[in-house]
Amino acid sequence: MKMIKQKTNIATFKKKLKLFLKHNPYSKVQRKKKAHYVVNLWNDRSIAFILKGASQSDLIAALNNLILPTRFTALYHLDSNTMEYIYTLLPKNDPCLSRQFNFVMDDEDYRCKFGDASDRLLTLSKFFRKTGEETRTDHRNLLPFRLYIMEKPKPTSTEDYFVGIKPISFFVSGFKKFDEDKIIEVSKHLNFFMQYYDRESPFIVIHSIESELAESSKELRFLQKEFPRTISTRRHNPFLLDIALAANRADDTRLAFLYYYQILEYAAFYYVDTEVKRKMLQIICTPDIHANPDKYLSRLLDAITDMRQSDDVKLNKIVQIGCSPDIVWKELQQNLPYFSKRQEFEGGFVIEPFISEDTTFESFATMWTPKMPDTLRKIRNALVHGRESRLGLAISPTRNNDPKIRPWFAVIHRIAEQVLIFNPLA
Repeated sequence: MKMIKQKTNIATFKKKLKLFLKHNPYSKVQRKKKAHYVVNLWNDRSIAFILKGASQSDLIAALNNLILPTRFTALYHLDSNTMEYIYTLLPKNDPCLSRQFNFVMDDEDYRCKFGDASDRLLTLSKFFRKTGEETRTDHRNLLPFRLYIMEKPKPTSTEDYFVGIKPISFFVSGFKKFDEDKIIEVSKHLNFFMQYYDRESPFIVIHSIESELAESSKELRFLQKEFPRTISTRRHNPFLLDIALAANRADDTRLAFLYYYQILEYAAFYYVDTEVKRKMLQIICTPDIHANPDKYLSRLLDAITDMRQSDDVKLNKIVQIGCSPDIVWKELQQNLPYFSKRQEFEGGFVIEPFISEDTTFESFATMWTPKMPDTLRKIRNALVHGRESRLGLAISPTRNNDPKIRPWFAVIHRIAEQVLIFNPLA
């Protein structure tokens, strides 16, 4: 009889959670130690919600209006088509709380803001329980939210800790339906542009499918005085976008530098000089080209020959055309003493002073190319080509070299971002 009663209870909860289980097929209802739980939330074995008490109906109502996207620490609200990325507890006067902006991508407008966590998220946090298993998702950030909403926190220190803070989420609305691939794409672009305008902007964590520098150097945080209220962009090359995001999150400065240089190499490979394109277009559009192909073949070959510029020349041009010298100048000013001195690396590689401490922007703007791309190329070669070590021209992978390369990472970071944004092939 007890077994029949247990099955009936599970069946009852399954019926009540029919909508939730339909949208979240990886989750299920289980009975453990005289209590019922919804387990495998977000397809994450470390999280469970307990179905207990008179207010369990609040949990059921919340879940039936949600999709728990496996790739995110977030909720998707079905009734408003809004993503709520679970953030953290913040002071009530934190500057993030006033940040809201429109993000326009492919003519679709997304409204983005930081704000108080939704009632549904707080309800989920109240019923959240750790299962005892661990994953790399930090329990989808639910633990501090649960501690916050506990009605009777026992330690006095805990009570003091929660004074003046509140649970915060990041909301993105404007989706037409739940489409994980679309949300991932938008999230990646948001990550890129939020950190483009604010180096300390919170970062949307995108979990893997499996669900799992120098202290003295400075990096320019804000590109402009204020974070823009609207960001408009076209759809960028997904390969380059993934490289940029990988570089941005890489713990290894050397690897991050090489990622950003890869963006420059890609853009340079596909670069075609404007004058060459004009000549080729003029030949191809000639009205009698089909009637006299031999007549125009030699001209077309001559134009193609003009494309045969060296990779170094093309990389210099994409940096010169795609980057603003005043942005690069601002980044150099963050570590002026470093860039105005000779830098020697273990392995024998040397970088001569790039600018002097009394260099003005006007003089910098006249000399920064091709000097800047040439220097970045030399650093890249010194990082990659082990054979250079025999000639004393390498940057050895040592702990002492890591802080020395960090200021150049900040520079190539800015340059690669601009190439990605303003190059039509990126």
